[in-house]
Amino acid sequence: MSDNRDWQADMERKIGELVQVKGDNMRYDWTIRLKKWHEETGQSIYFITRPGYEGWFSNAALMDKEAEA
Repeated sequence: MSDNRDWQADMERKIGELVQVKGDNMRYDWTIRLKKWHEETGQSIYFITRPGYEGWFSNAALMDKEAEA
């Protein structure tokens, strides 16, 4: 069975990596906790957290949030 994942894009984010995101007039450091392959979208998604908040994001969504910071 052929697996056509884009491994280079999949390796862009590492568990434990900090992602700086802007929100409510402040910048927050979110930590990547988990990474998993999302079959429906054909890309990796990341579970990120900061105190009191958590969520799943695609690499593209994380890049957008970083650009705002």
